[in-house]
Amino acid sequence: MNEVLNSLSALMVEIAKWLSPYIQEIALTAVASLLVIYGDTINGIIKKHIRNLHFVMRTLIFVLVCAFGYGMLTVFLAPLLASQLVLIPKHMLPVVILLVFIFIGILAERKKHL
Repeated sequence: MNEVLNSLSALMVEIAKWLSPYIQEIALTAVASLLVIYGDTINGIIKKHIRNLHFVMRTLIFVLVCAFGYGMLTVFLAPLLASQLVLIPKHMLPVVILLVFIFIGILAERKKHL
């Protein structure tokens, strides 16, 4: 039994070595996926608050939120997530990454994106 656990742990460490150079991209993918899933909710909240403004102001705010707001969220959150992923022990990293994307998939399913 101990041999099996050691072999499994060694396999997870090897997979983690393959994944390690791509931690930034993995984090970016997770953040972008969450923004896709919740973007309509964020836009709805903003739309509710700016509903009574002039068309030009609403358009300007929409452009600022989409171009800069979502961009800033991505630029700041992806490195933050990546910095947390590198703290995970190597033998657990593949499992955690898999669980993160399963969780994102469940969120997408609940929001009817799948």
